[in-house]
Amino acid sequence: MDREIWCVFPDMARAPTAPVCDELRRESRRRGWELQEKRSVETRVDGRPLQFLSGEDAVNLYRRSHRAKVGVLFTGRPAVLPRPGPARRSDRTVALATFVRYKAYTARLPTDPACISRCLDAYEAWCQVTGCENANDPRCLPFHIFRSGHVGLDTPEERRRFNEIHGGGARRRDERDFSWSLGAGPFHGRDVLHVAGHTLPPGFHWDVSVQRDAKTITTPTERWRVSRYINIAPDAHLRGRAPNAKKLRILN
Repeated sequence: MDREIWCVFPDMARAPTAPVCDELRRESRRRGWELQEKRSVETRVDGRPLQFLSGEDAVNLYRRSHRAKVGVLFTGRPAVLPRPGPARRSDRTVALATFVRYKAYTARLPTDPACISRCLDAYEAWCQVTGCENANDPRCLPFHIFRSGHVGLDTPEERRRFNEIHGGGARRRDERDFSWSLGAGPFHGRDVLHVAGHTLPPGFHWDVSVQRDAKTITTPTERWRVSRYINIAPDAHLRGRAPNAKKLRILN
């Protein structure tokens, strides 16, 4: 799979030094890897300055991590808002490293240009390891949509515990009481996605349904009202139609 580096840093006052950026670009070119440079934007929430990756960049990063081996290097403490619109006091924000956990490699960008090569070597080593066992592995789930207070999935024991809480295999339930079901296949759709080196069947997705009352599902750029069910892919692509689900207009 293609290698792709995303470098995320704050405004220019706290951007990496020119030598660090130059060395990162040089090493990426030498290795034949694509480099994306993105800035986080400071927003004050409850009186505190927080750095957010834009919703559009967050969605593109998450989707790319299912189509390429993506490494995310960052400075500061970038976060993602898992819903559209400006950040508010009551919002649940997600650290960028948590947002792409199980889907991409993450590390802090070195401050010393001499350490860039070693940092990229660590990313390449991550690329050689498959971090997903099969289509039923919970690490396939988009965890900014699948609500769960249980975050550890690195060991078989942690994944077994997750399955005890949320169900395993073809049927799971999240903390908002959405039911996530896998059909027997073949799935409709042709898109082939990858999770940490494991290739999923074409069109792979969950049918996510509500039990009684309609509920809202959001991504950093979309808001949907689910009355019956909606299709959700591992890359957090949402697909639905009335009367089962309706995409809502975004009002800032």
